[in-house]
Amino acid sequence: MEEVTDNQYLQMANHAKQVIDKKEKVIEFLKSKISDIEDHLRDVEYKTKQMQHLIQYEKTASKNKDCKSLLTYLEKDVNFIYNIIDEQRINCQEDVEEDIILILESINE
Repeated sequence: MEEVTDNQYLQMANHAKQVIDKKEKVIEFLKSKISDIEDHLRDVEYKTKQMQHLIQYEKTASKNKDCKSLLTYLEKDVNFIYNIIDEQRINCQEDVEEDIILILESINE
């Protein structure tokens, strides 16, 4: 059996450090992108909530039956959009570092 030299240990250590550094850069990049997405979702969530309030106000203020039907239809769609945004914001807020590491490891296999 061949003995591993100090130089070979040093090369293996350097290679391991390079792999770890590369993975850490990918993790930081993806975490930053997820944070950006979460920020944008927060803005869209706020605007969607404003639309919900406006629709509810118009439904109570309007005396036009056709308008109320349209507002009811819009309200359902806006509520649907709001719920999706809310779920996705929760997904963005979860700690994803372990998931990213598992994905990177599976790619390298």
